[in-house]
Amino acid sequence: MTGSGYHLRYGRPEQRPYLLLSLIGFLAVVSLVACDSDSAPSAGDYGPLAVLHAAGGLEARGGIGPIDIGDDCVTLTNEAGQELLLVWHQHEEGWEVGWNEDEREIRFSAPGDPAVTIRDGEVITVGGASLVGDMPVERDLDWLAPPHESCTGEQWMVSSVTKEP
Repeated sequence: MTGSGYHLRYGRPEQRPYLLLSLIGFLAVVSLVACDSDSAPSAGDYGPLAVLHAAGGLEARGGIGPIDIGDDCVTLTNEAGQELLLVWHQHEEGWEVGWNEDEREIRFSAPGDPAVTIRDGEVITVGGASLVGDMPVERDLDWLAPPHESCTGEQWMVSSVTKEP
């Protein structure tokens, strides 16, 4: 085969890396498009909420206080003055949380309980468990939407919400 025939079939040697990169890029796009639509929701679906893919656990009283729904974080300062960074459940066993950007409200439900709609400034009581233990523990948490790096307060995994009158 002549030199020119070789270059017509396989491209010039200096063009081959670009062909490989183009092929890799094409395959990456195809794999993104082919993703299953039943996959976990993206972080964008939860607005300022921190959300774990986990079923409920222990039920301790986190406290009562006004909820602060900010642009990046959702917190509650309880009656003892402790700031809790609220972490929500989303799980197939009935734990559901949703964020309505237009109304800036949270909709939360635990298995067997009616859904509760929560708006900024409302006084609520939260039950659940602290994600911060007395002893340092390595945790492998399955975050659907991790807390924003600017969020402060003790991470509190919400298992129940009661709105106060």
